[in-house]
Amino acid sequence: MRRFLYKLKHDTKGAVTIFFVLIVAAVFFFHAVLIDYARILAAEQQSEYAVQSAARSALAGYDNDLREYGLFGIDGAAYESEFEDIVKTNLEPTSNDEAFTFIDPKLESASVEFSRPLADPDILEHQILEEMKYKAPVR
Repeated sequence: MRRFLYKLKHDTKGAVTIFFVLIVAAVFFFHAVLIDYARILAAEQQSEYAVQSAARSALAGYDNDLREYGLFGIDGAAYESEFEDIVKTNLEPTSNDEAFTFIDPKLESASVEFSRPLADPDILEHQILEEMKYKAPVR
């Protein structure tokens, strides 16, 4: 037993192999963490683009009658389901089964909250005054 412990402590055969295995394991671990982090960032970016696209699409359907007065108003209830459909469509992976999907995000829920309703008299007055700054004659 004493001879085995002495040989284990002082024999250098195979030391490079053990060192190489430890270095390779550390590199593989680093790459695995890096790939997962890249997938998380890509999923966040794709979901951000999907939400921005859905918001632009919903806001593109403003009421043309209100536009004459410089107001951009939309019917919120009509665009809530459209918003969710557009987000789902933008997050779907490609239909090509042979393509590698780096990320596969799933939509759990999507909702829209309108923050400045035209039914609020203060907001309506503010928007009309902002529009009239450009239409009123300068004295």
